[in-house]
Amino acid sequence: MNTDGSYMCFCTHPMVLDLNSNRCVFPIEEAEEREAAQLVDYHGGVCWQAVTESMTCTRPLAPHIDTTYTECCCLHGEAWGMDCALCPPRDT
Repeated sequence: MNTDGSYMCFCTHPMVLDLNSNRCVFPIEEAEEREAAQLVDYHGGVCWQAVTESMTCTRPLAPHIDTTYTECCCLHGEAWGMDCALCPPRDT
C-alpha cells in the first residue's frame, strides 16, 4: 500500500511477511527462516485482540506467542506491544 513518501506491505491470511518484509510466506516457512537466521533482534510483542472503550488492551493472542506489529495489526489484533499501540483501522 502506498503511503505519503513511503509504503506498507501486507499479506492475505494465512500468509505473513518474511523476515525482510519482501514477500508473503506461510507462517511455518517464516518460522523456519527465523530459526535459520537465528534472529537476535526480532522485535516481537504481544498482540492484543481487543481494546475496550477505556483504551485497555485485552485478550492477548496467546500467552507465549510474540508477533511483529505488522503481523498483529494486519492479521489478528487491534493493538500491539506492552504499550498497547493501537493498530490503524482495517479499512485504511
